[in-house]
Amino acid sequence: MLSYACANLGIRYEHGSGLGIDSAKRKFLVSRADYAELFDEYDRIQLPRRTDELRIIANWISLGDRVALTCYEHSACD
Repeated sequence: MLSYACANLGIRYEHGSGLGIDSAKRKFLVSRADYAELFDEYDRIQLPRRTDELRIIANWISLGDRVALTCYEHSACD
């Protein structure tokens, strides 16, 4: 599990699913255009609504923390 691997390396791990894209919106993506449309919608509509999550990340950065964001799906088909 990622959290254990990070801990073993001395890296602080924070789980946060609040920035993710709902699996129903990803379910039928086929082409690059489909993905481009999804990410455009996410950038314009979804992300601006995630102010709490973005504020937390901005705070880490302002404190000098190094931040890496990753996305992981338990099943690639979800």
